[in-house]
Amino acid sequence: MMLTRGDEKILWEQVKVIIGREPTDSEKGLLDELRKAENKQRLADTLITARNKNGGMAAVSRYSNKLSFSDEEIVNCAASATARQICESTASDTVSLHCRVASPSVRGVNATMQRVIKFGRKMNCPVSCSFTQSDGSALLTAFSGSLYSTEEEPLSIHDGDMIIRLSALSEEKELKPFLEDLTESEDHIWTAAVHNANLTVVTALLCKEVGKGAVLQKRHSKSTAYIAYLTIVKKTKESWLKGKARKHKVSASTIGRFFDAGFFSVEGEKIALPISSLKIFQHEEPLPPALSVPEELKVSGTGSPEQFKEPKSYNTELLKLLTSEACEEAFRRNSTAGEIVIDTADADAVAELDPRRGAQAAFASAVRKVVGFGGSPQIASTLVELPEKPDAGDYYRFSEFCEGLSAAAEALQLPVTSADVSFSKESHQPRLTLAVLGNLENDASRIKPGFRNPGDFILMLGSHRGELGCSIYGWLKSGKNSGPVPMVDLPMERQIREIILIGNRIGLLNSVAHISAGGLAVTLAHAVIAGEEGVGARIHLSSKIRNDQLLFGETSGLTIITVSEESIIEIERLCMNSGVPCTAIGRVTSDGQYTFNDLIKLKREKLIGR
Repeated sequence: MMLTRGDEKILWEQVKVIIGREPTDSEKGLLDELRKAENKQRLADTLITARNKNGGMAAVSRYSNKLSFSDEEIVNCAASATARQICESTASDTVSLHCRVASPSVRGVNATMQRVIKFGRKMNCPVSCSFTQSDGSALLTAFSGSLYSTEEEPLSIHDGDMIIRLSALSEEKELKPFLEDLTESEDHIWTAAVHNANLTVVTALLCKEVGKGAVLQKRHSKSTAYIAYLTIVKKTKESWLKGKARKHKVSASTIGRFFDAGFFSVEGEKIALPISSLKIFQHEEPLPPALSVPEELKVSGTGSPEQFKEPKSYNTELLKLLTSEACEEAFRRNSTAGEIVIDTADADAVAELDPRRGAQAAFASAVRKVVGFGGSPQIASTLVELPEKPDAGDYYRFSEFCEGLSAAAEALQLPVTSADVSFSKESHQPRLTLAVLGNLENDASRIKPGFRNPGDFILMLGSHRGELGCSIYGWLKSGKNSGPVPMVDLPMERQIREIILIGNRIGLLNSVAHISAGGLAVTLAHAVIAGEEGVGARIHLSSKIRNDQLLFGETSGLTIITVSEESIIEIERLCMNSGVPCTAIGRVTSDGQYTFNDLIKLKREKLIGR
């Protein structure tokens, strides 16, 4: 169990018994930092649902109080994720970026979005941007992934092996190429990122893991440079490593060595602890006991759908939504190269009101994005940002993230194989970012966006619930993010995913669009915009829900596909066998006009020009 305030005295008495004396202030400080580091790792472990040897992912995040990121910061963030994966002996196949920013009307935000998008185009990888109103900073998260991994061998450290700190000005230009070169050598033992970390704590954790002692030099034991790594090499290879580092313009400083005696010490720091004392916290629980629902969550996300006044023109409402930054970003098409793709999601609007449902919504959204490329999801990874000093409410939200991810992983049959937790003074409440890695069978399996063939049938997979809670339409109408929180039907999400992948594999599908920001009407409009020149859509859909719910409700998982007349019977058979509702709602036309019942009638040129 996690120690309570009253247990602290017992803890230090145990330490005193192990070391045979009263611990020094420096030793107490080290053990306190060690405790925090171990708890951070245990929190990350609670987010993982399965260990998977078939590939892996790594993630890093960066905050900016300036609400913007430079080109160099973006490149180095992606390089850092790749470098971490290299350290784990896994070659990186691709990367993906997720950037949370304030409204584009805020100075510097739009420029940052364009830099992130430019990076995605240059690297042929998906990037995503989302907008937040609650944090006074921008958050950039990078994921690196691969479906190939080497067999993990037990860490073997011997007497005299050297502990070396690596640092450089650029992660992309200097450290990443060096690490690729270093980790291929048999003389390399272990390397890990220690950005802004306490080298003493990192080394102590390693000593505890391998059961070896170590001595560190005092001048190297404090917090290190922002871009830095710790590496272990055989005792006879110190000069070899430093020569290799010089070629890559990487600084390599020896900070200590391992030895067989079972003590960890720092020269001149009054730190000399037996390795057994470093294990004192290993049985603590990562979360405080008896977490209760915070007051703000007891009332948020519930209640009846807000009744908005019937607009004079749904044409006008649609055009407003199409020009909103959230809708424009949601339907911006990413480029990809190769047969591996990573895409990301956050679902902050839902998580703010219901963290468990938010985690599920983010998971399902990232899966849909990968499937939207024609990719088959294989593994997932997550990164959670916590405030520097989390309170009980923050830990409750985190625990709900864990429950939501566990339920989603089981229902979607997709494991979360890696996770990271970060504490930051810029973070005001827990933030979850979810990434899914998938593979395409071949280039021909890529799903193209937009309506392409006049005469195709437009089919809706799933049941439209017309939920306006946490929707863009609701935000524009009320100026706030309000409930009720939309449902996430995870079993239906999985069934629709399989229909898309099978239908695409056997050539039944001409286009696929998942309902996203703005709802059904906006999704159909973007399919017209992204389609062939001159195409339109004629939609006839009867429903018992209100018109605004029908047009702009954001039902999670609802999917639009187009098929030829020859394929419609086969796709309906697949849906029937899977228990997925399949409704023909219209046809692709050649008149360049988009109509939805008698509510919307707009020319394609108007949709494009807004």
